[in-house]
Amino acid sequence: MGTRIFFGTNRDPQPPTGDPEGFGHNFSQNGLQDLRFGQAYVEDGKITDLKCLPNSPGDGSEAMLGQVRDKMRGEGRDTLVMIHGYNTTFEQAIVGAAKAKEAYKSANLNVVMFTWPSDGKWGPLNPGEYANDRHDAAASGAAFARGLLKLASFLHKGAPCGQKTFLLAHSMGNFVLSNTLKEIATQAHIGYIPRLFDVIISMAADEDYDAFEKEDKWAYLPELGGQVVVYINRHDKALLGSDATKGNPDRMGNVGPKSPMNLPAKVSIIDVSKLDSIGDLGHGYYDSWPLVVSDVLQVFAGKEQEDIDGRNWVPARNRYYIG
Repeated sequence: MGTRIFFGTNRDPQPPTGDPEGFGHNFSQNGLQDLRFGQAYVEDGKITDLKCLPNSPGDGSEAMLGQVRDKMRGEGRDTLVMIHGYNTTFEQAIVGAAKAKEAYKSANLNVVMFTWPSDGKWGPLNPGEYANDRHDAAASGAAFARGLLKLASFLHKGAPCGQKTFLLAHSMGNFVLSNTLKEIATQAHIGYIPRLFDVIISMAADEDYDAFEKEDKWAYLPELGGQVVVYINRHDKALLGSDATKGNPDRMGNVGPKSPMNLPAKVSIIDVSKLDSIGDLGHGYYDSWPLVVSDVLQVFAGKEQEDIDGRNWVPARNRYYIG
């Protein structure tokens, strides 16, 4: 059957009526917050089986999340929720989630991919396509917030299962996350950000480097998780292009936080720049660079940040280096 990936998406179903055979690069015709849930199997880098559940809570979100919860309780599995970045089609998002699940297979994870309507197009001097994806990422915050609250509500029904939940946001997925934070307190009708994850992992964040200082960005991100671990690479060519050709400020995933000595205690910065190799963009390292994968697996295992093998602490910069 291949590797199973659960998914939630606010993309447009293809075809628009009947049972979807896939999803496009536009928003659902039913609105920005309309979410469809399901599961897909991946084999040899392709989706071999796709099952999209009905567009109703009982048969849709609750059915899928029930399967996730059952695996957490019955099989002792932790759950990883992922948000992909720019330049990603629906199929690429699902295949990428399967690649990450394989990279982290020793952690025995359920993987749930939230896939928003990225255009799946890229060009280093193509600010138009980048701007379209950034607009869609911002607009997807409401849908992802809705999905996270469904997940949290469902997983916490009944007796605690004792398993952990993680969130991994890659590239522009971190911008989706920024916009999600704005929505969660409003949608939850509680006026604050609830803790939904044990650990939040930011990889190669295409977000401004002052994010932790801004209430409309990441100032409240530490409230969403028990820990926040931010991985950066100053040689990340995709983010350097985001600076130079898209008119953005310095990116979090390149340089780290603007004020590293003033970070909340929950936040750890992991610099992987010494591992950067010629031949790739240095952007998708979270599931392909062995030392980074090893580091993430130790985070999943619950090791204290200062006890993780392979890290070197540099107090003057308030960050760990790998390599």
